[in-house]
Amino acid sequence: MTPHVSSSSNVPCNDWIAPPPGQLKLNSDVALHGGAGSVGVGVAIRDVKGKVIAALSKPLGENFSSVIGDFLALREGLLLAKYHSILVQTAEVDSSLFASSLNSSVPASGWDYVEFGESDSVAKERSASHGRVSTPRDGADQMERSASFFLPFVFSFISDVDKLSVLSDLVCESGQGCRVGLDQIGYEEEENLGNIKQQLANLFDASIRETFPNEPVTEPLVVASSTRHSDYQCNNAMGIFSKIQGKYVEYQNVASVGQAILRNLPESEMIESSSIGGPGFVNVVLSNNWIAENIQKMLVNGIETWAPRLHVRKAVVDFSSPNIAKEMHVGHLRSTVIGHCIARMLEFSSVEVLRRNHVGDWGTQFGMLIENLFDKFPSVEDFNETAIGDLQAFYKESKQRFDEDPAFKARAQQAVVRLQGGEPKYRQVWMQICDISRKEFDKVYNRLGVELEEKGESFYNPYIPRVIEALTNQGLVEENEGARVIWIEGYRLNEEQADWIIYVTDVGQQEHFDKVFSAAKRAGWLSGDNRAYPKASHVGFGLVLGEDGKRFRTRSSEVVRLVDLLDEAKSRMLKESKKNQDKRGILWTDEELEQISEPVGIAAIKYADLKSNRLTNYTFSFQQMLNTRGNTAVSLLYAHARIFAMIEKSEQNIQELKKTGSIVLDHANERALGLHLLRFSEAVEESCSNLMPHTLCDYLFNLSEYFRHFYDNCKVVGSAEETSRLLLCEATLIVIRKCFNLLGIVALNRI
Repeated sequence: MTPHVSSSSNVPCNDWIAPPPGQLKLNSDVALHGGAGSVGVGVAIRDVKGKVIAALSKPLGENFSSVIGDFLALREGLLLAKYHSILVQTAEVDSSLFASSLNSSVPASGWDYVEFGESDSVAKERSASHGRVSTPRDGADQMERSASFFLPFVFSFISDVDKLSVLSDLVCESGQGCRVGLDQIGYEEEENLGNIKQQLANLFDASIRETFPNEPVTEPLVVASSTRHSDYQCNNAMGIFSKIQGKYVEYQNVASVGQAILRNLPESEMIESSSIGGPGFVNVVLSNNWIAENIQKMLVNGIETWAPRLHVRKAVVDFSSPNIAKEMHVGHLRSTVIGHCIARMLEFSSVEVLRRNHVGDWGTQFGMLIENLFDKFPSVEDFNETAIGDLQAFYKESKQRFDEDPAFKARAQQAVVRLQGGEPKYRQVWMQICDISRKEFDKVYNRLGVELEEKGESFYNPYIPRVIEALTNQGLVEENEGARVIWIEGYRLNEEQADWIIYVTDVGQQEHFDKVFSAAKRAGWLSGDNRAYPKASHVGFGLVLGEDGKRFRTRSSEVVRLVDLLDEAKSRMLKESKKNQDKRGILWTDEELEQISEPVGIAAIKYADLKSNRLTNYTFSFQQMLNTRGNTAVSLLYAHARIFAMIEKSEQNIQELKKTGSIVLDHANERALGLHLLRFSEAVEESCSNLMPHTLCDYLFNLSEYFRHFYDNCKVVGSAEETSRLLLCEATLIVIRKCFNLLGIVALNRI
């Protein structure tokens, strides 16, 4: 049972992260009473064998800040190897008993022992007789090996005359988050133990440590298996053998290492069987019952319990970034769609995301726009959106004058100086131009369902002097033809406290970002280790090509306006919907056809972009993306609608079935579908870690294929297994909807 803690708790620490629900199972409830001065709190972190890795205890007296400081010191010092269980010990007694109780075979009187994930009976046995454990290992080498992992360990103590509440927020290196509350508030059933790979990695980690206690820690290499004989595979044997060859007589070959790892693999309800295959690979077959139970828990507790847990708290995603006074074109499509998807996936993974639209709202182009406006509208009061008409055409006209008229060019350059100097007349016109552009941008963003916060080039102007000064003092600024290098990581790291800064632009800017990131590392703003935080990443993407293989343009060789592209997608989808209506004999009103054509057309454009590896170019083809078969958004939306219709047709109360029904995976296609459903978390985590949305698209398309095989071979409505199979259908529907949500696609129940 996971404690459901009030969010109004006062937390005396800026490092506190409120983790999402459902991160850890706790089967023993503990409530404490007594005055604050008589209560002691102790925390011990143990490895899988029960060995104490680190411990700290404190009485909760009047010196409140001292307690917090000590726990924060523990947080900073804990660069631990992986742990598998954490023991929280609380008592209304002098906490000096805590240290001695750790190495005692019998716990001190008054202590409550709570082992996370234990059954109540096991917890009671532990409370009655706690086994002897050894003292913490002294290992600077262990800490050094584990330095790339971080264990945020923050405690908030809330005490009054009647109640003590202890909250902890833990994130272990596998990415699994844990939140524990010991109080008298209600409990609700929630669980998130990490994805399958993480859970298996924990088991193999314990086995490798047990098998080779005197060898450096080896990170488990667990991968999904591509063979018919196993679901997952641990591939550590070969690497370990290469390091220990000749040191141990019992390990003469790779297979012997694999056999040893297999022998020491802890028992787990998730594993049906395990075996050795090939040159020492440890094959694992998951339990059908375990797969089914995890799907049922998701149906009850929600898809959020399958969300991955990443090692990052806050991220800035910089995407879209059009230029003021220019219309958004097809080139902005990729940045907007990819950036939006990345932001959604990170948010689902409990990362606080700041979506930034770094619009081009500053620079020399505004001088020519302003001067051209003054020529046309001598009185600023006469200038408005209606009077100027097409802003894009006005920009072209201004640019032509700037290029061809030296006198106009000189006036435009002077206008830039006045604008940057803050002259009211120039600032007013500049703001009006920006507002006109913003309205046009917002129309596109609303249609795409994209939300972002504008922080354009002008926003960072006040920060430029500070950045230059800081870099100059470090000797990192070099003048080149009168220009100095400036970037904005300093603001995003120092002011916005971001752990991860992500820029979504075309691959042509890769070299620029490499130089910027390199300089930021030299300045000490970014970590030198690309795996550590804070860090910055460039999400590059290829070109959108026409069917002729050249850059996608109009027939007149103009850049394709994004709004025109969306209009055409809707128009083509409307035409296709009317055709399909006649073929299927389904009557839709014109209004209904209009309503579905927009979201389906836009979904088709988005998915065609996202399903491609972003680093490559892709060919834009309405004919392909609106196809009702294959790996297209239209095909997937049809699959979603069919599943929804099937559940409706059954006339079963699916919400009631979630509570009372059970899933059985006896048929091969049932099991294949169930296993793929459980791999959803892995797909999202891989997409987030690599910043590759196409991984999630691959997962979604494969899910539709697994469901198709299931549906073709397993009768649902009217079968003896109807309840179980309806629940599988509902789980599939939920996962498809969440995939759509992360990709920025609107799920439709009818299409």
